[in-house]
Amino acid sequence: MKLLSLQNITSNWNLFKILKLSLGLMVLIQSVQAHDAVMGLFGGLFMGQALLNVGCCGPNGCGVPSQTKTDTKNTPITFTEIKSSEEE
Repeated sequence: MKLLSLQNITSNWNLFKILKLSLGLMVLIQSVQAHDAVMGLFGGLFMGQALLNVGCCGPNGCGVPSQTKTDTKNTPITFTEIKSSEEE
C-alpha cells in the first residue's frame, strides 16, 4: 500500500484520526494568524499524521497488533489434580 494513495487517505477514519486532523487544522490556522513558523510545523505534522495514517514511528508504528482468532472448539483441555497438604 502506497503512503500517498487515495485509498490510504480515505480509509480507516475514526474519532482519533478526526481529532488529530481538527487539532492540526486549528494549530495551522493559529500559526498563520500569529506568524509563527514553528507552530505551523506542528500543525502540519498533526495534519500529515491524520491524512497519511501514520503514527510516531511509521505506518501503524504505535498501533496495537491485531490478534488472530484461535480455534478453541477442537483444543483438548488437560487438567492436573493438585492435592493439598491437609489431604495427605
